[in-house]
Amino acid sequence: MPTTPRPRLAAAAFAAALVAAPASAADVAQQAMQVQLISPAVSADGKQVAVASLDPAGEAGASGSLALFDAAGALKRRIALFAPARDAERARRSYAEAAKILEEGGFRRMGRVKRNGEKTALRRTPSDPPPSFEGIFSQGDYGFTVRVADGKARFDAMKGSRKIGTWSLPLGKEGPCSDVAGYSVSPTRAGFEADRRLFAFSVYAETKNGDVCFSHDYVVAVK
Repeated sequence: MPTTPRPRLAAAAFAAALVAAPASAADVAQQAMQVQLISPAVSADGKQVAVASLDPAGEAGASGSLALFDAAGALKRRIALFAPARDAERARRSYAEAAKILEEGGFRRMGRVKRNGEKTALRRTPSDPPPSFEGIFSQGDYGFTVRVADGKARFDAMKGSRKIGTWSLPLGKEGPCSDVAGYSVSPTRAGFEADRRLFAFSVYAETKNGDVCFSHDYVVAVK
């Protein structure tokens, strides 16, 4: 598969809506950026993982959501998030709720991972094959590979030379994306907790121009 330039980070999709926020929404905009910077985050008791997502949670006008997973990797809840520049009041309420959950749960940023390589195949025209992606990541002795193709993501985990397991994860619907041309996984939007054996990441759907339009979010119990 041909290697393509790195796509725009998903955080830029949120930031674009925040830059135009009026001064009265400055505090909300700051909260919004804090939610992005802490993600993915694990709670103090290790029982929950929070992921800042581009999935609008089915809410019209939402710019994304805060996805909450349990330690087994099951999605338990999504809180729709709104950009201050578009709907100041809903943004205030949504980010206040998200901030309260993160604070009360003692959430902190998960351990960072390193990207060791990636390959991307884009679908530039209707006659091209469906898009695909492969990314290789690591943290210490752990190695991870994410492959996206044929409507699913495959996640492989190893420790040293020992294979831990393989997980097949469905992509599902891609929300507002009308024509997905490519996929990506950014190490800045992924995290691994070795003591809890939890890996969190998002698969970003992109247009042919490289704009991120949606995310598929996952937490895998690497056991």
